[in-house]
Amino acid sequence: MAVTAQEKVIRYRAPDGSLISIAASGYDLTDHWSADVLVRLRRPYAGVPKGRQLREFHVAPIHNYDGVLKEVINGRWVHTVESQGGTFLVGHTDEGEQGIAIWRGRWHEIATWLAEPRMAGSRALSYFEGLQFKDAPDGLRVISQAAHAEDVEVRDVDVYVPTVGLLSIQPVTKAHQLVPSWSGAKTKVGEIWREETSAPDDPTEILLLHATSTTVTTLNGEGNNKGNEGPRVKFLQALTELSWVSEKS
Repeated sequence: MAVTAQEKVIRYRAPDGSLISIAASGYDLTDHWSADVLVRLRRPYAGVPKGRQLREFHVAPIHNYDGVLKEVINGRWVHTVESQGGTFLVGHTDEGEQGIAIWRGRWHEIATWLAEPRMAGSRALSYFEGLQFKDAPDGLRVISQAAHAEDVEVRDVDVYVPTVGLLSIQPVTKAHQLVPSWSGAKTKVGEIWREETSAPDDPTEILLLHATSTTVTTLNGEGNNKGNEGPRVKFLQALTELSWVSEKS
């Protein structure tokens, strides 16, 4: 994670090369950054397996999926291959109910769930075929070797803000339809909107939406504070920078 000490700006490199910059005085923004990424064929070529027309991955800090495998699905790694300066790993539950494949670098790892949990290791790793990974402290780049035929798309970038909640950031070019047509509450770097999202008989849950000229973000409450927007509003008002700059900009 790149930190500019003088400006106290945190910079995260998204898998498609975009640069997200964020700053909020008094808050720790270095905790757990992750990103959902799609690798999509521009058109479905004949003979291309369905699973290769749209591939879904999740980028997280290194060893994130050790915890997922052990504590969430009660599984273990069963196949390991060194590649691209890192390691491919395939794991599944002992019962074979759920499987996962990842590439792990020095700072980050990229994962995909397997449609067939006990598929052969070579087949599981084929989901990563044609992709090159460049890992660095500020993020993991995903590069398609068939850039003429498929795109690497970032669905969102998430950062956990302690005592506040989960901030999910999207580029305004892809999420502008989420922004209401009416004005929101003004902040230093954007506007805030409030939305109640719970069912009628459930405890009230409040979702906060924040938008700048380049980002649209949602902020969910932490733990039992999903109905209390106070800590989240305070954080959004403390933002002094939040931007998403595409590599092509």
